[in-house]
Amino acid sequence: MKTHLFIFYLSFFILGGSISYGQVEPFINIIKAKGIPNVTIVTPTESDEILVNPGMGFTTHSSVNGDVPGYPQSSIAYYRWYWDELEPQEGHFNWVMVDSILELAKSRGQRLATRIMPANGRPRIPNWYRQTGAKGYDFIAESTQLAGKKIPSWMPDHEDPLFAKYMGRLVAEFAHRYDGHPDIDHVDIGSYGHWGEWHLSFVKEKEAYPFAIKKMIIDWYLNGFEKTPLVIPEDAEDGLIYATENGTGWRADCMGDYGPPNNWNLLTRYLQLPRQSKSVGDAWKTQPIAFESCGTMETWRQAGRDIEFIYSACLELHTSILNNKSSAIPPEWWPATEKFLKRLGYRFVIRSLRHEKWLEPGSILNIEMIVDNIGVAPPYRAYIPVFEIRPAGGRRMQKKVVTRVETSWDVLKWLPGRHTAETKIKLPENASTGRYLVYFSLIDPYSKDPVIKLAVDGRDAQGWYSWSSFEIVEKGDISQGTLRSLRFIEAENSEDGFTFTWGNERGKSLTLSVYGLK
Repeated sequence: MKTHLFIFYLSFFILGGSISYGQVEPFINIIKAKGIPNVTIVTPTESDEILVNPGMGFTTHSSVNGDVPGYPQSSIAYYRWYWDELEPQEGHFNWVMVDSILELAKSRGQRLATRIMPANGRPRIPNWYRQTGAKGYDFIAESTQLAGKKIPSWMPDHEDPLFAKYMGRLVAEFAHRYDGHPDIDHVDIGSYGHWGEWHLSFVKEKEAYPFAIKKMIIDWYLNGFEKTPLVIPEDAEDGLIYATENGTGWRADCMGDYGPPNNWNLLTRYLQLPRQSKSVGDAWKTQPIAFESCGTMETWRQAGRDIEFIYSACLELHTSILNNKSSAIPPEWWPATEKFLKRLGYRFVIRSLRHEKWLEPGSILNIEMIVDNIGVAPPYRAYIPVFEIRPAGGRRMQKKVVTRVETSWDVLKWLPGRHTAETKIKLPENASTGRYLVYFSLIDPYSKDPVIKLAVDGRDAQGWYSWSSFEIVEKGDISQGTLRSLRFIEAENSEDGFTFTWGNERGKSLTLSVYGLK
């Protein structure tokens, strides 16, 4: 009889059009089971908000949030420095400059990404290095030639032992100071060629260096940066394969190029790279993929490029980071950009949270969470999933933490798709009876602060989410069967979800609430 009554209520709600059968189906077996279902299942409401989360999204370029109107809010500030800026005097490193940018970026809610560059259209090698008798090549950059100028520049010879000695030392010193720094997002493997992009354009005497030289430079970074994520420009070619085989991500400096005015069609080349090398194709699973625009989006628009096609290519390559050189997004491209930002990198939707409805003091709260990553990549920092149990009541009570658990869930493995995770929370033996709220957050392993925004409703001002609650009952209420005597009373539908209620003549009551069903 009870089963028929439950099904009647379910049929009533479904046929009434307020919820779908698919939303209710997970709960039918619970309701049909014998006895009182000691379970709460919540399905948080998915959010369509654009989320600015660490380690993903657009990056500012030699600027920070707020500097460029019409540019997306960013969690990464990208700065790259020439050798003469970082080591103006032999053995004296300009860490003050780097630290000042780290502080500036942090003040704008960003982490730093960076690269060391050995050459540019103008000589950017320290004078002291050239005075050692180091070898190099004179050249005039194409950009200066196109401008009608003939400004001489100089590329250090990467095969020169002095280059290995001094550039290798700079990388080692930089890594010693900044590897694992909480405010650095990732580091490019630079130190090779123009702008550290791993090509020698404009140098007539040298087209490329042999693999042994590439390996030497890559190993400086692999040995120095054991904690901070690394990415290598795709122009490294065989160096790209070696680096990704050894656990790096990769990047490219000319995303969006597939036609005039350059006609290089580099975008097609980028799409082929994962098919040509397994290590390149799998790199995104453990390290970031980053792209920089070829020109800017405004030049793309003027050239008649298809922004939807470019964005789809980025998503196909499991991109986390896109750099538009801090150039404003063309107004007519904002709808496509907002859609893109909801797929770029990671995006976590909590599909359901399940745990007991009532427990005695000292017992175990068993939690099961189902999470969908509807982005195209995982996070690349080991954020810690944390639960806190707090008493229900006013704001003061909700700040009181009864117990806190840092789970062992490995979010680095939350690739696109569905993930089910479970944990157990031991309640205090002296816990008072009453209603308790379950709070959840993904915290930064360094700061221990909640930093990840989820694509669901329910976030408070401190960055914590709470969707469910449970009751702590008196000792013996469960073990002595007091709650088993409850009988079904009613089922109610509301704007927030629907609730089943049980009770008895002694005033004991129990509700099973299912929220987020609309």
